[in-house]
This record gives sequence, structure tokens and C-alpha cells, in this order.
Amino acid sequence: MAKVVKGALTMKLAEEEAALGPVRERLAAEVLLLEDADLRKLERARRTLEGTMQRQLAIFHQLRAELANTKTENTPEAHALRVKLRLVK
Repeated sequence: MAKVVKGALTMKLAEEEAALGPVRERLAAEVLLLEDADLRKLERARRTLEGTMQRQLAIFHQLRAELANTKTENTPEAHALRVKLRLVK
């Protein structure tokens, strides 16, 4: 008897899930349709984020270039400083 009830409930669940499929799709479509004001807010936030990322990337490239120049320019000086530091120890 329990197996029959379980089988019937399983079939009913499958039918209900199948009926919910179109409802879920329609609800998802409604949620995705944003108002114009919301779209403008999202677009403004996206532009702000992209601008910030571009500025940070430019600063990062400047820092890398400065670091590369510093390494190549001060190599003899850095070596002399290391030698002096070794002598102090």
C-alpha cells in the first residue's frame, strides 16, 4: 500500500513540476524586464566601475614602469648599499 501511495505521489509531483515549468519561465522573463530608470542606474554604475578600473590599471602600469626603471637605473647603487650593509653587520 505504501509503495502504491509513494508511486502516486511521485507521479503527482512530476505532473506539478511539469506544470510549473512555463510559470517559472514567465516569471524569469518578467524579472529580467527592468524599468528604464533601473537600466539607466545600472548603466551609470557600469560606466563608473569601468572608469575606476581603467584609472587603477593606468596607475598600476605607471607603477610597473617606475619599478622597472628603478631596478635598471640603481643597480650599481643598490649593490654598493648592500656591500655597506654587509660591512656594518
